[in-house]
Amino acid sequence: MERACKCQDLRDCRDHLLVAKYCGLRTLLGTIVVAVLKRGVCILLLVCAWSLDAAAAITMTPNPLDAGTTTIGNTTMDTGTLDTTMNAHVDLNIGACSGGGGTFTLNPNNNINLNGPQTITVTYSPNQRGTRQCTVDVVDHGNSMKLGSFTIRGTGQQPPTMGTVGTPDFGSMRWNNAAPNHTSTRNFTVSNSGDVTLDVTGVTITGTNAGDFTISAAPANNSILPGNSKTWTLQFDPSASGTRTATLTFTSNDPADGTDTFNLTGVGTNAIIVTPTDSNFGGLVSAGSSALGDVQVDNQGGTPEGPLGVTSASISGGGGWITFAGCGGGANCLFIPALSFTGSVNVGVRCSPPATAQANDMQTATITFNSDTDNATPDNSATLTCVAGRSVLAANVNNLGFGSQLVGTTTALMPLTVMNTGNQPTTFVLTKTGVNAGAFAVSTPSGCGTMATPCSVAAGGTQTVNVVFTAIGEGDINAGLTITSPSTPNPSLVLTGRGIDRHADVIQSLQFPDTFRNPGDMATVLPIPVKNVGEYPLHVSSVAIDGAGNWALAEPFEAFDVPGLGSHDVNVAFLPVTAGKAPDGTLAIMTDDTKAALVNVIVSGNGKDRN
Repeated sequence: MERACKCQDLRDCRDHLLVAKYCGLRTLLGTIVVAVLKRGVCILLLVCAWSLDAAAAITMTPNPLDAGTTTIGNTTMDTGTLDTTMNAHVDLNIGACSGGGGTFTLNPNNNINLNGPQTITVTYSPNQRGTRQCTVDVVDHGNSMKLGSFTIRGTGQQPPTMGTVGTPDFGSMRWNNAAPNHTSTRNFTVSNSGDVTLDVTGVTITGTNAGDFTISAAPANNSILPGNSKTWTLQFDPSASGTRTATLTFTSNDPADGTDTFNLTGVGTNAIIVTPTDSNFGGLVSAGSSALGDVQVDNQGGTPEGPLGVTSASISGGGGWITFAGCGGGANCLFIPALSFTGSVNVGVRCSPPATAQANDMQTATITFNSDTDNATPDNSATLTCVAGRSVLAANVNNLGFGSQLVGTTTALMPLTVMNTGNQPTTFVLTKTGVNAGAFAVSTPSGCGTMATPCSVAAGGTQTVNVVFTAIGEGDINAGLTITSPSTPNPSLVLTGRGIDRHADVIQSLQFPDTFRNPGDMATVLPIPVKNVGEYPLHVSSVAIDGAGNWALAEPFEAFDVPGLGSHDVNVAFLPVTAGKAPDGTLAIMTDDTKAALVNVIVSGNGKDRN
């Protein structure tokens, strides 16, 4: 765009301040200015765009101009100074706002002469709580051109606002003050949801039975800060039976709702104790453990029925087995606070037979309750009966022996019986012990016996356990088997077996005595012993000899067994066909020795002439 003004010379046109003065512009921003002087006229070429920078020319002190804080429905105000670096007449327009709620007014706000600082008054009338902030545009009075802006602010507050909560029903209480529990309390809370301190100016109790309701606890002062609350505690102590009523009133400086009331009610009642229930602790109680039982105490007071106060109880008899579950676990119980109930209540008792108690041992005791019952002759005793339970596990053998077994093979299963001779069911887990535990496999027909799946045995019942032995080496192999259960003792068995094997042992060579050549029936025959140094029978499946006709078996071969630690001879005949050194022969013996199935014996000898 292009604007022109008179200038003395080009240097004046290049001076932004002078250009702004002569041309009526405040500040040039974001532009490229080209100034030329033509016949005393300054021509400004503004490339891109030009705008006015209010911050450099318009100031509001303070900024933001804060009207302050006031309650909703009232007004608040403040003043500030509007100034400029130039002479101008301006208007003030309130623009975009955020937060809170309400209206702002500015005085003056139209055709303000800024030939000097001017005082501006802002007034705020809130209609919502919170801080509201608006932008005020300062515009040229002549053409509404924006010259700058500033911010105005104000805060609305909620007036003191009373809210009350409480439970006006005090329930049913014994009107007779001899009862240990004949009063009840309720809390009533007053809160201030406003932004200004709430003053509670009065708390009163009125009505037909106002004397039965009293304030038992109150705040030190009745001023409640914004967002806070205070509590008053009322106590109900009926002076007669039946329904009792009164009115509780709170008054305050809440301008909208200064009075809140509660209709108080409670009932005065009566109570009578009847026969408590007997307890047998659910049947058998395991020796060495404890079982809980409940004694039910009933209140059958007349209408209106009220809470029965039970102050203490005692247990007589029981041989020390039977005690209270609470009150330190002794035979005497002082209820603190005293029990106070309508209908019924359970009092816990415990039976603890000693670990030495045998199955079906029994103890009895009497429990007696002391109460504030209204009947002259209370029916307040019950009988407690405790029978000891015990499971006793035993095995039908103490030692399970498998005898001798070929190494690497497994025996047939051998059963044993686990018996429960007690009067309670139990469970057990099978645990192998010892370095050779892996040589024995233990199982049950149902697959139980592990930690994940214990075996169950009923009272008087049995469970079969199967054991097999695998010889993992030679020699005696021992391990242990423990039958572990919650009861004691836990039976332990010794598992035994012996691993045996066969081992062929023969001489490496045999020198025959000199023998005439072609001896015929006069051939030299020597035995070669085949020994079994193992304990398991050695089977010889083949015996053969070579040696170019000089060597032969003395008798036809038939397979044979060599007993454990025994020996069997193989007879070899020397039949030299020539005089002199005869070719060596090899006797090959094939056995079922797993480590040396084939063994060889070298035989040698010399032939003699017949001279």
